[in-house]
Amino acid sequence: QNFSFVILGSKNDEFYGKKATKDRLQKFFKILCDKKRLDIIDLLGERPHYVQEMAEKLNLTSATISYHMNFLYSFDLVCSERDEHRVYYSLNKEKAKSMFDEAVRTLLHQ
Repeated sequence: QNFSFVILGSKNDEFYGKKATKDRLQKFFKILCDKKRLDIIDLLGERPHYVQEMAEKLNLTSATISYHMNFLYSFDLVCSERDEHRVYYSLNKEKAKSMFDEAVRTLLHQ
């Protein structure tokens, strides 16, 4: 007989431990290692922007911005809010800060 378990909740690290933390940090750093994504994060750190506005400011296509936003969105680093016919994106500063804090604690064994 095979059993499958799904563990949900805030205590996942207790079940998955350091490997899960390192995997999450690896994904976070992979997101940050791309210059275009860093430029987007920097721009969104100033104030919310919509895709076309970011594309113009960063000299990129809207498709390129959307491609990179999917990475940021999948990691909950950006939030979106609809205003009439535009979607404005902002940096989830609390999530970014918590990931950097987690990286420091993990890598410096604190």
